[in-house]
Amino acid sequence: MHQREDQLSEDDLTKSLVALYSFVYKADPDAVEPAARHRVIAMRHSDDWVAAGCDLDDPLVDAERDELVASYTALLAAVKR
Repeated sequence: MHQREDQLSEDDLTKSLVALYSFVYKADPDAVEPAARHRVIAMRHSDDWVAAGCDLDDPLVDAERDELVASYTALLAAVKR
């Protein structure tokens, strides 16, 4: 579902998050790209989980959490450079 906009691709979302993260954290866009990519994958898992009925036992919940942790870890590494 690409966060409610069917015409947006995951690359579009990634680019938007890179622009946001690099602006907010005054970081190199290349450095924050991994964080943005993991966040977009987490968004995909969230959308898929909602579409599947929001079952708390769905493995997508763990997959989303893993991607969010990876995203925040990558973002922290990028802004601490």
